[in-house]
Amino acid sequence: MNYIEVFKIFSKKDGSQHIATEYALRGIENLIIKNKYKYVFEFGIGIGTIPYLCAVLDKDINYYGTESNGFCINELSENLQPVKHKLKFTHLKNYKEFHKNIKFDLIIIDGEANDSKFIKLISHKNSIIFIEGDRKSQCDFIKNIFPDSLQVRKITSKKNKDYSPFGSENFGGGYTIFRLNNSLSNKIKTLIDKIDTSLKYKIVRKLR
Repeated sequence: MNYIEVFKIFSKKDGSQHIATEYALRGIENLIIKNKYKYVFEFGIGIGTIPYLCAVLDKDINYYGTESNGFCINELSENLQPVKHKLKFTHLKNYKEFHKNIKFDLIIIDGEANDSKFIKLISHKNSIIFIEGDRKSQCDFIKNIFPDSLQVRKITSKKNKDYSPFGSENFGGGYTIFRLNNSLSNKIKTLIDKIDTSLKYKIVRKLR
């Protein structure tokens, strides 16, 4: 099972209008597979799309996430049942409930994250911070915390599929990633990503 199949499953569920886009799930899947991440933290689990994806990608991923919305918490239990046996999953109503000495490889912001001390506490020098959707205030916040990090906006050149809850007339989303390690190899990756995004904005999207 891959990101497309997971997106299709969650597109049919109650609350699907707030799930991560198919393109964002693809980005998360690529990062996990290429880098073999084992520790993932998400601000704003929603109805469980991303932890479900993590479970089918690698049963050894340790996933922690916050969610305080009552509807989403109720849906989580049912939605994650099919992968419960694979998932090392800890739900927190608030990040202040987290008291372990764990550094996370991938930190996903799909909801409000406004505690700079906590974000520094759970990150390490090679962490990736992944901000789903178009969240300028959150991007500015992360850049302020990690001024030397490498930031790039990623967008798709494709419109949503018919099975998407977001409407086939719209482009299928985007996300921003921050590479905390500004090594030469990461600078090259970021430059390639920026060129790709620029071409999509200037050429590909205008042709569609």
